[in-house]
Amino acid sequence: MLLGVLKYIGLIQFAVMIFSFPNVNEEAKRFEFNKVKMGGDFRIIVYEKEEEKVLAPIEKAYQLVDSLVEIFSSYSNDSYLSKLNTYKTLTAPPADLVKLMARSQEAFENSNGYFDISIQPVIDIWNQAAKTSRLPTKRKLKRIGTSIGFSNAVLRLDSLSLEISKSSKVNLGGIAKGYIIDKVYQHLYNLGFNNFLIEAAGDIRVFGAPPEKPYWEISVSSDDNSKFNVKLLSGQAIATSGSTYRFRCIEGRKYSHIVNPKTLTPVTHNNTSTVIANDATTADYLASALNIVRDSKTINTIIKKEENSEFIIFSNNGIILKSKLFPFIEQSLN
Repeated sequence: MLLGVLKYIGLIQFAVMIFSFPNVNEEAKRFEFNKVKMGGDFRIIVYEKEEEKVLAPIEKAYQLVDSLVEIFSSYSNDSYLSKLNTYKTLTAPPADLVKLMARSQEAFENSNGYFDISIQPVIDIWNQAAKTSRLPTKRKLKRIGTSIGFSNAVLRLDSLSLEISKSSKVNLGGIAKGYIIDKVYQHLYNLGFNNFLIEAAGDIRVFGAPPEKPYWEISVSSDDNSKFNVKLLSGQAIATSGSTYRFRCIEGRKYSHIVNPKTLTPVTHNNTSTVIANDATTADYLASALNIVRDSKTINTIIKKEENSEFIIFSNNGIILKSKLFPFIEQSLN
């Protein structure tokens, strides 16, 4: 039975469908919760015997999401991340911010610099170019590019202090969503829930499976049509990145919201990248990085650095590249 399709215009780059199956286990009931968080739907599905056991933990899960958004948000001037970007230094920063910044450094290194949270100043230039409908000059991009790169931007990273250079701004948008999903996953796991799914703007992590099924079935596409049905095992996460719904138009040409840190220019292709990994944080950043890289050798080098990760890169015309063990269930061609 198809449970639904989520499409987030301006927030998500793809459509994702979650398939459930007939609940033949009368003891396990399906409970679904959905609240708007981070500008989109944050959905939690749990299979449990009694609703009373579910309600309080789910409410605490959403409170956890809110507390993390207060740390990582780029849209709130009161968030810890915004304060870091404004004042360039944070004393006694929140532990979760330190952890995610450290994970972002690992992601930068593992992706050969294609995932870079310090890219925000370049994104600002392209956002301004979209407003004026004029491309930025190479000279301007080159000048701002000297401050790009994790080691150039982040001067101190420990539990006592965070410090970035005066010309830098960091944005955790390509990894924070996955981290928040992982924190909610751990919350539900610690409370003993055996079968659940967490989805934030299309990024998903699961534990257990629907009743009488060995896996969750997820369908991913670059538009509204179901393209690839994928098997997601307990503990795994899936994330997708692309420019289907998020792009800028400058001088009559479409430019993705995703900027290549190597060239300082937005992606112009219409490819979609989907990654399955051991956790949502990893899947989130890898999906973003692989949407930039075009060379298959580099892609395979990056994906091998994260254990048990699989990927597929595709467009509306079909598969462009994929790892050998990407877990298809079936392919739906529309």
